[in-house]
Amino acid sequence: MKKKGILLAITWAYTFVLHAQDYTFGLQPENTKPDRIETVSNGATRFVFPAGTDLNQLGLEAVLPEGATVFPDPATARIRDNEPEIFTVTYADGTQKAFPYYFTAGRWFSVVLFGDPEINLTDRTGNNAKPENLSRWADGIIHMAQSGRFAFRTRPDIRPAADLVICMGDMDQDSEKSGDAIKAVFDKFTSAGIPFITMCGNHDLVPDYWTGNDPDKGLTLGVNDGGSHCNDVALGMVSDYLSAAQDLGIENVTRFTQNEGKVQPSPFTFTFKGVRFYVGQTYWFQKPYDKPKTLFSSATYYAPNGIISALEAFVSDPVVAATPSVWIQHYPISCEDRWWLDQNDTGMSIAPEDTPDYATAEAKRNKYMQLIAKTKNPVHFSGHNHAEAANPHAAGGTAFKDHVAPYFATKGEAFLILCHEGEGVKEIQTVCFDY
Repeated sequence: MKKKGILLAITWAYTFVLHAQDYTFGLQPENTKPDRIETVSNGATRFVFPAGTDLNQLGLEAVLPEGATVFPDPATARIRDNEPEIFTVTYADGTQKAFPYYFTAGRWFSVVLFGDPEINLTDRTGNNAKPENLSRWADGIIHMAQSGRFAFRTRPDIRPAADLVICMGDMDQDSEKSGDAIKAVFDKFTSAGIPFITMCGNHDLVPDYWTGNDPDKGLTLGVNDGGSHCNDVALGMVSDYLSAAQDLGIENVTRFTQNEGKVQPSPFTFTFKGVRFYVGQTYWFQKPYDKPKTLFSSATYYAPNGIISALEAFVSDPVVAATPSVWIQHYPISCEDRWWLDQNDTGMSIAPEDTPDYATAEAKRNKYMQLIAKTKNPVHFSGHNHAEAANPHAAGGTAFKDHVAPYFATKGEAFLILCHEGEGVKEIQTVCFDY
């Protein structure tokens, strides 16, 4: 009796497996091959086709077991981009089963943008950015997909992940000499295989203003401990992480420089999965300078006109202009005039005659917004203010918003952004990595 019972149990299990194999259904596109086929978080199957594919010209064919039928007929079904399509199969024995599918033309990806980590600047109100806290928040970003804590409202089928991470300046405490503390945090991203981008903010460059009339009030002395040395550290970090990111998926990098000026802020642009990112430093009008004040000479500063004209020529290219865009600089577009004039608290700034084309804050803002408006579906992001905001702007008939980031240094708050290859930014939400 005991042996017979074991035999019955084995027979039942074998029959169960065979029955499960009867529930089969598949789709085969005949006209266009997908870039990939994947299973999404809700169990549905998603076909991802090249950007620009007409989803109603796929020539879908059903793969069915003998005697089965499917409704709707895939060959005539109306396919809607990014919306679930349910195919119900009736098998030969009368059993029915529903199979959910998604179809999309173009890649989807997530970006995490944060502003002002300001590591070790602990005398500032709200700053909790000790190295151990920033390290923990970085780990939260890296493992966000596995945490299950985040979801997109408009696309619940897409699991948010750190596909690209961007810091919007003010990396360090004022005039940090080595950058080693923040590099230990940033290196976590590249070690995890995540492309990481950073830029300079006003805390990362010395000074946070440039003087023209009195050069001795400008860039300070410094070989190993301050002045231009700090600038070399900050600009070097920007360049190093940009280079590393090119090995991790970003493409088509262009840096903007000009002939005059030995030290360049080198704002840059790149593409990631079909979306173009424009990255300033403190802002897109940062001035090159010649290095630096010494015991025998003063620093010389250069108007950024060549950088701006090069950027204008770049965005005027029809192919570039037709690519969805994300614009980033440390300063918000609506920040105080003095920041656009490179002034310190007492009004020192580069002499207006040294920047004749952009001598006022209004002229600088207007030019910047005109360049943004030349690109497709622009969205702007910034930091600096330590307070989240979404400020509307417009130029040349194009309206867009500048999303100012919350203060990352308080508790790891950041923007989580959903992007699509053919359209750019599709959703923005504020998230917290202090968990």
